[in-house]
Amino acid sequence: MRERRAAEPNVLRILEILNPEPEPAEEESWRDARTGMNFETLFECGQQLSELMDTWLAAGCCLDRWPLQGQLEDDLNRRRIRLAKDRAARVSYEFSGPYRKMVDLGLGRGYQIDEAPGRTYAVSMFFQFVTGPFQRDVGKCKRCGKYWRNHWNHESKAYCSARCSSADTATRVTRERREKEHRAKLGLVQAAIRQFDRLPAYKRSRLNWKKWVKAEAGPEVTISFITRAVNKRELEAPRGVLA
Repeated sequence: MRERRAAEPNVLRILEILNPEPEPAEEESWRDARTGMNFETLFECGQQLSELMDTWLAAGCCLDRWPLQGQLEDDLNRRRIRLAKDRAARVSYEFSGPYRKMVDLGLGRGYQIDEAPGRTYAVSMFFQFVTGPFQRDVGKCKRCGKYWRNHWNHESKAYCSARCSSADTATRVTRERREKEHRAKLGLVQAAIRQFDRLPAYKRSRLNWKKWVKAEAGPEVTISFITRAVNKRELEAPRGVLA
């Protein structure tokens, strides 16, 4: 329990960065109020964290299947770790910037800065996350894309809220209903086309096949529907006629 309490602030900070909120239009600030980062660093950090988190989740939170293990290890090996105190005065650690990305400002060796601080922050936070107790407790909503913390330990949970779950279910049901209706219309039209093919040649030559097929298929079918289905190769036009 103590380990989880100590690791929780890092997870919450990761979620703050991964779920950015737009700044009020009337406020002109150089930094994000929630994270304290300037916007350039926040954008860089968010991009890196998204890549790390998305691939981690896609791998089922399994190190053996995670494609960015080597990349994270390489980033870690380019940094120094130094001890520090956190807000509660507990001993923690910080990462230096990667050596290959330090920029000399021309004011002496002591005035070098990290060229990619957002990446450095992301590597530090994700290292703590992926080696901590919450490494399997973050998900990404299947509907809205929001990252969420799984307080309930439900392995099959795929949505950030009941609202997203209901909305996605409604969307899926609507899509399935429309697909079913579409297949039913195709079946009616295909059956009508087969009937048209059985007509004598002299009669077929005098008819507009689409109007005839529409009349046979029923009021649910339109000529536009028939035309689109033929153009998409969902249906074949009757033999010997122009589509």
